[in-house]
Amino acid sequence: MGWKKWVVSSFAAVSLAIVGAAGSEAYAAKPAKLAIESAQPVNASTVKGYIVKGKGLKGAKIKIVITDGKASVTRYTVVQKSGAFEAPVNVSTLRDGTLTLSVIQIVKGQKYGIVKKKMIKDTKAPSVPMITNKGWINAKQQNAYAVQGTAEPHSVVKVSLSDGKQRITKTVHADGKGRFQAVIDARKLAEGEMTVSAVSVDSAGNQSGQSKNVLRKDVSIEAPELLNEGYINAFNYEAYPVTGTGTPGEKVVVEAADGKKSVLASGLVDEDGNYEVEINTSSLKDGKVIIRVKTIDQAGNESRMASVVLIKSLASPAKPSIDNKGYVNAGTDATAYEVTGKGEPGAEVEVTLSDGTNEISTVGTVEENGRYRVEADISPLSDGLITITAVQTSVTGNVSLEATATVWKDTTVDAPSLNALPAVTNQNQAAYTIAGTAESNALVQIIITDGQKSLVAWTSADSNGSFSKTLDLSALNHGQLTVIVMQEDAAQNHSEATTATVTKGQ
Repeated sequence: MGWKKWVVSSFAAVSLAIVGAAGSEAYAAKPAKLAIESAQPVNASTVKGYIVKGKGLKGAKIKIVITDGKASVTRYTVVQKSGAFEAPVNVSTLRDGTLTLSVIQIVKGQKYGIVKKKMIKDTKAPSVPMITNKGWINAKQQNAYAVQGTAEPHSVVKVSLSDGKQRITKTVHADGKGRFQAVIDARKLAEGEMTVSAVSVDSAGNQSGQSKNVLRKDVSIEAPELLNEGYINAFNYEAYPVTGTGTPGEKVVVEAADGKKSVLASGLVDEDGNYEVEINTSSLKDGKVIIRVKTIDQAGNESRMASVVLIKSLASPAKPSIDNKGYVNAGTDATAYEVTGKGEPGAEVEVTLSDGTNEISTVGTVEENGRYRVEADISPLSDGLITITAVQTSVTGNVSLEATATVWKDTTVDAPSLNALPAVTNQNQAAYTIAGTAESNALVQIIITDGQKSLVAWTSADSNGSFSKTLDLSALNHGQLTVIVMQEDAAQNHSEATTATVTKGQ
């Protein structure tokens, strides 16, 4: 919060005090050379290193105490040969409000003067200014464009107007109700989109965040501006919107021609200086279409023509292909799952992935080689069947039929279970069977070790998840054997290990 004023009060007289052995004080005839040079407000940028400056007797020890009335911070420094002292003080633990700064000069362990001043601590940034300006900067306004809004009362407001390359800044003061106005000569700024921004600085030096509004400067009032580009397609050819800017209230005449035939439509420039006129181009052939626009004022004067060449195309692109198949497993980066396929070069491809309940959509562009590649974060989708759909929109804006593919998302696999293991004896060691349960058709890895030698084998679970493997354990040492079993499911997820021990005897 800003403060209307910060008050500095100091003691007019500085006394020299010498503390005697008995603790009593005697005062010197002359005041000590001690002064505080400034006591500016403490703000958010200075709160952890507030600089206290002053003058005193060369070599004297300076004790700095700052208090908010309940808590205090203390810092010591020494007066330099120049007679000046300076020290940073961290006052972040003190409350915002009025602080008392005390500077005590100590010479040979005795107080040699004290100076006090009041100062303000204000670390709260002012509120972000609000700019009320919207819309346009026109020919009448550009010489003295008034940016208006509200900010913290009595704060300093820095207002900037920029076209992206040039910037004009003006500093004004908000009044007691927070209202401000900055008049800016915007003639040097280019026509088009521009940004007006404002920040405020309160009396303690705290700066607010920045507010921004987007405006548009248009000072060409004689001829209309035609904004259209691109294509006339199957979605808009019967009511193709011709848009632009002109002088409010003027009549707009639009002509569309294919070189042999033309059609006309008309409308009005609205009060904001914009127009949109729909024209039916269904009678024009596919190919190049010239759009011409002129305006007519109340006196009947006609402006020069504005024109643009568009392409009319009603043909829809073929549906794209989708390469993806198989599984999405735990090893896949689900936050950047890649969908690839083929489409029409330059077309925009919208890909949607769904688990039947949730959908994730992403958009990409078909490259010149006819391939597209998009990434989607499918981590929110549930494990199970994932349906992928792809639709491409050609450069003309026509939309294809939908292509569909499916993949199976499987990102988890449990550790396999082991059946009870019999002891390894001389009778069964050459044909020792290990059995258990895993996922259906999973690949099961079995490791048996005596701590020095190991035996590794693979087997597959059947459709019911049962697996068994008969191994020759003759080469392993007698004693305790460790059996480790892991599985890899159809999606190539790898499980945690299941471990058991068995004794190999005589």
